[in-house]
Amino acid sequence: AWHPHLYRGFTIEARMPTLSSSKRLALLLQLLLAASAVCAKFIGPYKMTFASSDPVAAQAYSEKYLGGEFTPQPHKGGDGECALVKWVKFPGTDYEFHFVKGYHRPNGTMNLDEFAGKLANLHADLTRYDQYMGYRVVITVDTLDPIVSRLLLDGQPVLARRNLPNTQGSGDAQPSEDSFTEAFSAFVEIPNAIIVEIVSPVLTVMAAQDWDLCVSDSPSKTPAATPAVQSRKLMPTSEKGKAHQKVLVSDEVLRMHAAEPIPNISPVRAVYASPEPRKAFNFVATYFNGSAVTPITVPSQNLSCYEAYAMGFPDSGYDYQLWWEKTPLTPTIPGLRLTQFAQYLRNLHGWIQQPNDVYDEYMDYHVGLFVDLADPYVEKIRADNVPFFTRGQYGKGTDVFIEGPFGQIYEIVASKSTIFGPDEIENWDLCGPDRR
Repeated sequence: AWHPHLYRGFTIEARMPTLSSSKRLALLLQLLLAASAVCAKFIGPYKMTFASSDPVAAQAYSEKYLGGEFTPQPHKGGDGECALVKWVKFPGTDYEFHFVKGYHRPNGTMNLDEFAGKLANLHADLTRYDQYMGYRVVITVDTLDPIVSRLLLDGQPVLARRNLPNTQGSGDAQPSEDSFTEAFSAFVEIPNAIIVEIVSPVLTVMAAQDWDLCVSDSPSKTPAATPAVQSRKLMPTSEKGKAHQKVLVSDEVLRMHAAEPIPNISPVRAVYASPEPRKAFNFVATYFNGSAVTPITVPSQNLSCYEAYAMGFPDSGYDYQLWWEKTPLTPTIPGLRLTQFAQYLRNLHGWIQQPNDVYDEYMDYHVGLFVDLADPYVEKIRADNVPFFTRGQYGKGTDVFIEGPFGQIYEIVASKSTIFGPDEIENWDLCGPDRR
């Protein structure tokens, strides 16, 4: 006979008599996890945390060009004693950038200054698109002109691209070019070597090239790597970078737009460069209760030049996504291809399960997502023996950190949790020995 079981308002039926006790227990656990997952709710994006070689310069850039506002960070020791932590919040949103430089955290054989130097050389004053620009945050504004005008007048690097709606999706309604809200992308570089993509339907002050990731627009040689980066702070780009920028208006018009208020930003997505985008997507979609969505724009339909998988939270009512992309024909860091970097991260992170979790510098590149309840996520990752660790949010919730298959760290910030015992949530400790 069929036996109905009521769990959290959902009716579950299972033919129990035909199964052994162990199989019945396993099946019931699977059904309970599936039902609890339905109850898990994504609220919205909270932040992007960046492992930063110069948090002060990153904060100043975010305030001057992106309209961010300084907000105090709560961590003891984070004002220069044990780490340097700077937070920026964007007006009209709950969204923040966090820039972190730990002073005594493990970093393997390459500290953050050295890694930022490699990235800065690869980015080449944003004169081309490269594989590591796949690590970026995407925000949207009504018009790019005020931001881009400020950057051009100050000689800051900007890479502009013209986007077209993705017409190769799964049958979803695609926007027309006239109503396309991501018609233009402006890639900018926060000190040091942190990439942000700003999308908008309007860009009139600078020419935007069409995407062609099958034909590299890079110089013939990758610039030689330097052992460590010297902070750009707000210093101008090189003459080569200036020559690459095709300004369409006079300085007078640039100054007019620069005098306009910086438009409010809204977070759109976080993007990760990945050697295997599909595998990364499958992992996060499984444990973060995400769904596959059609990318709104695709720079190339040729999978030998561009591969991307996109995840959204359509049941939440908040249009925010995570993407994983691969652009194999674009330049990369010599000796540190994405597969090598992924292995470097996994070796550095080690086994992150508490109580053996050792927090390293590179863990501070992670997205932060608000959810209402931690329990369904933790039930699922525990059932599959996926390593994770937690931290308390000073009485305002719980952080749960999970490592993806290529060393990428993902964070959920839960307003409630009942699944943890009193000793399972550690407090932040920036000054502790090799610990958060």
